[in-house]
Amino acid sequence: MIKRILTVLVSLSMLFAMVPAAYAESAGDASNDASNSVSYDGKALSALAARLQDPENDPFRSTEGDSAVKAAEDFPESYDLRDYNCVTPVKFQNPFGTCWGFAAIAAAESSLLGSGLAAKDGYDVNTLDLSEKHLVYFVSEAINDPSSPQFGEGTHCDEGVTIADKLNGGGFSFMATSLFASGTGPIIIIPV
Repeated sequence: MIKRILTVLVSLSMLFAMVPAAYAESAGDASNDASNSVSYDGKALSALAARLQDPENDPFRSTEGDSAVKAAEDFPESYDLRDYNCVTPVKFQNPFGTCWGFAAIAAAESSLLGSGLAAKDGYDVNTLDLSEKHLVYFVSEAINDPSSPQFGEGTHCDEGVTIADKLNGGGFSFMATSLFASGTGPIIIIPV
């Protein structure tokens, strides 16, 4: 129970810490008329939204005119990561519903290849092979290491769930991110 309360408190403090300082400054200038009914800490959000819709207040707008259009003209007509040896070969996911795991692993492999980290360890586009099944299985398995500060965290499956059921359970990219952030995987498949 205490762990859950601490988790909620830490989550709330992180949420409030993410409120940008620019919001606090610009919201302080907002008027509090009847149209500003939605507010946060007494500061009107609709006035802030109106200010952010003004091109002069857009932090992402370039001051160099049409630089985005000019940059788009400079882009090549096509771009293929295979030309830069940053994509491993396509893999066959059958018979399981693990497309999300294959996508996450392919992204991790491309990141390792593109950053040069794979080459530093002697891997290239043909030899780097991270395990999709490892990722998918451990997403559906709670951490069972009593010495780990994350002991017990993870997805809990009902008793009697087979490995095939776990591999067919489906998933989302955030599940792969969560597993990687916990320090589990990805692992490299070493050919025999």
